[in-house]
Amino acid sequence: MVKSCENQGLDIDFVLLDNREKQYSSAAAALKAGAEKATGEILVFLHQDIEFLENHTLKDICAYLKTHKSAVIGAAGVLKNAGFANNKKVISNIVHGSTKERASSRKYIDNPIEVFTLDECLFATHKRVLEKICFDTVLCDGWHLYGADLCLQAHLQGIQVMVYPMYFWHKSEGKVDPSYFECLQRLSQKYKASYKVINTCCASVVTRGKIYAWLLKLSERLKNILRS
Repeated sequence: MVKSCENQGLDIDFVLLDNREKQYSSAAAALKAGAEKATGEILVFLHQDIEFLENHTLKDICAYLKTHKSAVIGAAGVLKNAGFANNKKVISNIVHGSTKERASSRKYIDNPIEVFTLDECLFATHKRVLEKICFDTVLCDGWHLYGADLCLQAHLQGIQVMVYPMYFWHKSEGKVDPSYFECLQRLSQKYKASYKVINTCCASVVTRGKIYAWLLKLSERLKNILRS
């Protein structure tokens, strides 16, 4: 990731977060600490297993955010009305996994598209935006949905959430485990007054009503299956 960023032709201030000693209890806690250490105007949060396949991606991100100062942008996301087959609705140009498969079955995009939530593999914003929204280290106490939570906060603050057309290789495909669904349930409780359905790149949850009660039971079954 570092070599790939160095080939982008920018003066980058790297804030590298090493958690081998487990000093951070969650991704949200780590990225919050990283944001506080960062001195730049534009912050790009990205996973360590990303390799840029074009040498202008970070320049494009910075150029966009310099003219859109109230926005959070990312490499992959879903629309508010994505529905439940989210893997078929992801908007992205990136590839992932060992075989470099496309992360989306949709057409490639050429322009930014406003979305509901973003994937956490890469997202970027102005440091001043993080004065209005923040990493929720209590709700996101593990390794999932910290970016989705930021997006939901952003909508409520009138901050745009956009997928920007960028091309890179995310070498993992991500992992959905029981803790993902547990965090998703907590997310549904936090935002049930604001959103009837919460769509993420991996799953959806209804936040209230009879369907919510039924899906809650289904979610418990899925978590039990995953544990076994």
